[in-house]
Amino acid sequence: MITKNPKVIKKAISFRKVVQYWIIVILFFSTIVTLKVDAAIPDSLKVVFPFSVTNVELHYYVPGNGNDSSLMNNLTGTNEYTIVIPDNASTFVFNISYDIPLFNIIRYWITATRGGIIYAKVYINNTLLNNTFTIDNDHNGLNISVSINSNGSIIPFYNDTHQHIQIDDRIPAEVHHRIGYKKTNPGPDYKYVLGWMALITNNDIIDTSEIEVDYLKVYGRNNGNLTLLRSDDYNSFDTVNDGGLY
Repeated sequence: MITKNPKVIKKAISFRKVVQYWIIVILFFSTIVTLKVDAAIPDSLKVVFPFSVTNVELHYYVPGNGNDSSLMNNLTGTNEYTIVIPDNASTFVFNISYDIPLFNIIRYWITATRGGIIYAKVYINNTLLNNTFTIDNDHNGLNISVSINSNGSIIPFYNDTHQHIQIDDRIPAEVHHRIGYKKTNPGPDYKYVLGWMALITNNDIIDTSEIEVDYLKVYGRNNGNLTLLRSDDYNSFDTVNDGGLY
């Protein structure tokens, strides 16, 4: 019969308890660290432009903290700027200004018209914002207003101060004249005509579309003879009348 040393048995049992204890402690602290890392991921705002811009600046209002602004200097892609949402805000109102050096345009806005978010694509936590997030800014324009949930998802933020304006998303924001009409019989004294070309792409798809326009010409017909009334070769860009391509 073989006998075992009781001291050795006790030491083995004690060592086993210590190993189990440290394994539990290590696993416990690993869980805590993982939770802290996940919780520390900041909310981010990203704006992507279809052309080269400079001086991209975020202007924002956080309830309880007032107004402020911050330059978006972090270039994270082609014409793509990203910033951590300031003040760890869960609800905030904002707009973004920028310059377009190619056309000598200073301080243009991503909601420059009442038609909605224009030219730029805006993301919060990689979620593309649409015109359901726009509100009246009391200056004949729009701002963007959001609430960020604890899981990082976003919803529009409205109240009596920040009121949403219903926008017809079927009409691109770049359209200067959002209401049109046609006269089939204008009469002899009617002196106005509009030449119109519409190029439409799906703004919800992150992709690149490129269309080159050489010129646009409007002719009048009189007794079978065509007369050139107006032409544009698009060698320059007029933000008020051209409206852009969309």
